[in-house]
Amino acid sequence: GDEVIVYGTLTLFYETPEVATGSQLYELNGKKADDTPDPTPSGTPEGEGTEASPWNVAAVTQAFAANNSFYEANKEYYVKGIVTNVATYSSQYGSLSYYIADEANGTNTFYVYSGLGLEKSKFSGKSDLKAGDEVVVCGKFTVYNGTFEFQYNNYLVSLNGVTDPGDLPDN
Repeated sequence: GDEVIVYGTLTLFYETPEVATGSQLYELNGKKADDTPDPTPSGTPEGEGTEASPWNVAAVTQAFAANNSFYEANKEYYVKGIVTNVATYSSQYGSLSYYIADEANGTNTFYVYSGLGLEKSKFSGKSDLKAGDEVVVCGKFTVYNGTFEFQYNNYLVSLNGVTDPGDLPDN
């Protein structure tokens, strides 16, 4: 029931309008957060983008905000985060699209488009990931309709510290 004004870039995801990653809450129930919102993503950048030292969401979003061509198009990078929202499940591809942040309920999110599970396995349903799960994702970056995100065919390297799909608990 809150009334909000969001400051950010409006994009289309298929036919659904949405506000792009890095957007900020400008006003909540008539109270302004700041007269001039800073579009720079927040948080303390950590990591190197490698499997041994994955970037956190702040590192990736701030690097893109500073230089939108900081990454190599055909190189895979690693990002660690906490799932904030599972958006869609594709039964055709066995993939999930979801958002990650550096903390549960974080507002600085990064979109993981059409991702696969551990060892590039297919997901069986939307409930295979849930808000609060800690993940390390590997994949290539892209900009789609103005949104900086993981490109399709990214995959989980770790889910709540588990790296072998056989070690995951049953849902």
